Amino acid sequence: LNPDDVTRGFCAPDEVSIGDYILGGGEVASIVIIDAVARLVPGVLGDEESNRQDSFSGEPPRGSRLKKLWVSTEDFRWQMEYLLRRGYSPVLPSELAAALDGKGRVPDKPVLVTFDDGYANNHEDAYPILKELGVKATIFLVYETVGIHNSWHDPATEAWVRMLTWEQVLEMQASGLVEFGSHTMRHRHLPSVSPEEVRWEL
Repeated sequence: LNPDDVTRGFCAPDEVSIGDYILGGGEVASIVIIDAVARLVPGVLGDEESNRQDSFSGEPPRGSRLKKLWVSTEDFRWQMEYLLRRGYSPVLPSELAAALDGKGRVPDKPVLVTFDDGYANNHEDAYPILKELGVKATIFLVYETVGIHNSWHDPATEAWVRMLTWEQVLEMQASGLVEFGSHTMRHRHLPSVSPEEVRWEL
C-alpha cells in the first residue's frame, strides 16, 4: 500500500500505518493497519435543530470540525474491495496475537481494519459490507457510551451521533468477523486527568 493508493475516502496517509512484527519462529511480517472509518452515514441526535440531520451520505453535519473522518458508504465499500483486489487479507487482533505467540500464522499481506468509538453506523452501514465481502474488522468501544451517543463531544460544536447497542455488539461478535476492544470508558482527554482516572479509563 503506497501513499498514491490512499485515495477515495481512505483516511489521510499518516493514518495508514505499517508495522513490522516478529512472529513465532523469527518470521517477520508487515501488518498494514487502517483506521478505516470513524463515521458512516449516521443518524445524528441532538436538541438543536441547527445541529440535526437524520441521514446523509458521508457529509459531516454543519459545523463539524472532524470533516476528514467522515466516509461515505460507497467509498467504504470501494476501500474494502480495493484491499481485497490488491491481495490484502483482513485479520483480527486475536489472530495476530496467536501468531506473535507462535500459535498460528498470519496470511500474506495481512491488514487490520479498525473502527474507533463504536458508532451505530458501524453496524448499520459498514457491517453489511463486511459480511458481504468477508472482511474481518475490529471496533474499539467507548464503554459508557454504548447504547447512547458520543457524549464526550459538545453538541454545540460537534453533533451527537448514535452509538452501537449491546445487542448489535453481540450480533457482530457472534459472526466471527468482528472483534471488540477498549477505546476507554468515557473518551476523556487523558493528559488532562489524574493518573488514577487514566487507570480507570484504560
